[in-house]
Amino acid sequence: MVPWARLMALIEPHYPLGQRGRPPIGIERMLRLYFLQQWYGLADEALEDAIYDSQAMRAFIGIDLSVESAPDATTLLKFRHLLERHELTRKIFEEVERSCGRNNYSCAKAR
Repeated sequence: MVPWARLMALIEPHYPLGQRGRPPIGIERMLRLYFLQQWYGLADEALEDAIYDSQAMRAFIGIDLSVESAPDATTLLKFRHLLERHELTRKIFEEVERSCGRNNYSCAKAR
């Protein structure tokens, strides 16, 4: 249902390359976090807590807490700001809407 590859292609030109500091978290993982945040109406700190509390969310995101920690609230905030700064939130919504139409599935039904 979610066109992950097309959404990642929208963000990739604006995403940091990780030439300084720690390597960035993968775009798909950040998108999955963003979607969870939107679906559940969570603030950055609440999403960070929810990731630690919910095995289902960790599975959706692809995080194994025995190997890595969840992204912190600041990382989530920076990603949201990147999307907003480059006006990608509307493009993401439009791409998902197009995907619903291509799959002969009404996005209104999915809501």
